[in-house]
Amino acid sequence: MYDGIGLISGGLDSLLAIRLMMEQNLNILGLLIDTGFSSLFKGEEKLNAYSKRLSIHKIAEKVGFPLKIVSIHDEYWEMVKYPRYGYGKHLNPCLDCRILMLKTAGRVMREEKASFVFTGEVIGQRPNSQLSHQLKISERESGLEGRLLRPLSAKCLPPTIPEKEGLVDRTRLEGIKGRSRKRQMELANQWGLMDLSVGGGANCFLIDKGYTSRMKDLFHVKGKESITPLDRALLRVGRHFRLSDTLKFIVSRNEEEHETLLKMAAHMPRLECKDVIGAIGVLSGTYIDQDLQRAGEILGRYSKGRDRDSLIVMLKKDEKTLKEFQVRPEKNQAALKALMI
Repeated sequence: MYDGIGLISGGLDSLLAIRLMMEQNLNILGLLIDTGFSSLFKGEEKLNAYSKRLSIHKIAEKVGFPLKIVSIHDEYWEMVKYPRYGYGKHLNPCLDCRILMLKTAGRVMREEKASFVFTGEVIGQRPNSQLSHQLKISERESGLEGRLLRPLSAKCLPPTIPEKEGLVDRTRLEGIKGRSRKRQMELANQWGLMDLSVGGGANCFLIDKGYTSRMKDLFHVKGKESITPLDRALLRVGRHFRLSDTLKFIVSRNEEEHETLLKMAAHMPRLECKDVIGAIGVLSGTYIDQDLQRAGEILGRYSKGRDRDSLIVMLKKDEKTLKEFQVRPEKNQAALKALMI
């Protein structure tokens, strides 16, 4: 049985909150929620996509807390499509996201017979989800009123049930507010956490300009209700080109993406350059011969034969070559930019 369930984002503040609770000898469970929109879930032993740092599993091991991962892909996707409180600068439904994560943490709290949920939120630090009135909304709508503790800002907030009951010593909590990181840096240095965090909110694809441009394109072309899990997964990989209202062409950028596309889109038609090392391109949607020709020209640009006058491109599906055709690699960067999503 655990005393508290701590929401983990991979960022510094959530690790500080965990460490602060551990200082009180509480039995803590770290909870990482897999939304389907985070770069933290590239594999247990792989490095974070944004830095050469440890995976979240290794971080939990080093800090010394047990880690539980809960996947809410379908539930999260429904929220992303129609967020009650709307989007931020891109397609980030931050307040709705926070409410859903807290509801999920509440379910885990009840399953584990814990007494409270806590987070690394700091009053006033994030304009889309951590202003005082937003903290009240997320606590109320999550059903965690009285049992949601924010250790880093606790002294600026009313006492919670675990504080009133003496399970948590309020005098040993923090009173941080605003956007300054000075106190967090002091605590991080004190506990040796500076090199462990992996970016927190920066791991969310929904705040990435390129990713959200591709998702907006998908919303427009396919409609929110017609988008499949594979459509969503493909948004994370490669360069995306809109060739028509019915066709998107996705070109790998490196060897890792090459292998990822081969696995992810194994049963989709794709283009490969014949006898030339380079990218592969996946055809997502319906196409005509004119589309194939244009896609082949784009693919040629990202192959080792980009400086040749012409290349042979193969149309393949399920490891069968359906046709071969000749293309001139596209050399006009402005033309490529006009098609790129």
